[in-house]
Amino acid sequence: MDGASTLLALGPALVALALVDSLSVGTLAVPVWLLLAPGRPRPGRILTYLAALALFYVGVGLVLLAGADALVATLDVDWQSPPAMRVLFLAGAALLGASFVVHPPGGSTRPGGGNPRLRRWRAAAAGADDTGRASRPRALVGLALAVGLVEVGTMLPYLAAIGLLTGTDRPFAVKALVLAGYCVVMVLPAVVLVVARRVAAPLLDPLLRRLDRWFAAHGGEALGWILGIVGVVLMGRNLPAVMELFGGV
Repeated sequence: MDGASTLLALGPALVALALVDSLSVGTLAVPVWLLLAPGRPRPGRILTYLAALALFYVGVGLVLLAGADALVATLDVDWQSPPAMRVLFLAGAALLGASFVVHPPGGSTRPGGGNPRLRRWRAAAAGADDTGRASRPRALVGLALAVGLVEVGTMLPYLAAIGLLTGTDRPFAVKALVLAGYCVVMVLPAVVLVVARRVAAPLLDPLLRRLDRWFAAHGGEALGWILGIVGVVLMGRNLPAVMELFGGV
């Protein structure tokens, strides 16, 4: 399979991972809080926040991608080979198993509102500092960078996507372009909410409030299901190599 075919084959997995990333606190909860802030929301400022967040992840991703490419070149590992794919399948199975340990089904959840960091982000998103003054665009860019720095280590779908891109033999510029597209998909649902809120606020506001309540209750407990989804994607992507192993027995 050549590099272009490999990227096309990775397309569904990358889109699925990006959509999971679009449900994080930074990519969805903060925009929802901005939309629910007192007064009339300013779409331009919310889009400024989302653009800053996407650019942050593109920049970090390029650094990680360059480092991963250098490491793969040093180790001379073919991640498209059946043995490597079987290892990745086992890694996915391990992540799926870990998801039940981190957050077992039916386990209790702690309200995310009790998390001081989430409270600070929510206050900043509401557009008020200690003096009650409205946040300026520069403050929203700072909020995007702060959220990105804290969340980047827990954005497992994002890290998995970089790993999948590393396994292709396309030029770095092509992989960088795909990474940029991935980051656009990450913030796209929030952009859709901004546009929809502008067009039909009375219809959308109940949904935004439900999302707000969900993040307040579960914002700090998402790691379990994120681990599970990444595990399922890795297993599905590398399942053919495992089936080939059993088929040859």
